[in-house]
Amino acid sequence: MDNYQPPGNYNYQPQGNYGPPPSKGKAIAGMIIGIASLVFCWAPVAPIVLGIVALILCTGARKTMTGGARSMATVGLILGIIGLILGIIFTIVWIACGSFIAYYS
Repeated sequence: MDNYQPPGNYNYQPQGNYGPPPSKGKAIAGMIIGIASLVFCWAPVAPIVLGIVALILCTGARKTMTGGARSMATVGLILGIIGLILGIIFTIVWIACGSFIAYYS
C-alpha cells in the first residue's frame, strides 16, 4: 500500500449567500413617507422634509433590493420627488400670499 495518497483539496466553493434575505423595511418606509409628502404637499414645510427623507430611503433601498421591494422603492422615490416639487411650489405660494396680505393690510 505504498501508493496511498490522502484525499486532497477539492476546491469547494460555497454556492451563494446563506444569510437572511434583505429586509423590505426601507422600501416600505420610503413609500409611506413618499405618500405622506404627496398628501401634505399643501403644508408649508412638511412635504419638503418628507420628500427628502423619502428620496434618501428609497435610493438606499433600490441599491440593495430586487423584485417587488425594488418596485416599492421606485414608487416611493417617484412620489417623494413629486411631493418635494409640489411642496416647494406651495411653500413659495404660501410665502407670496403672506407677504401680499401683509403688504395690503
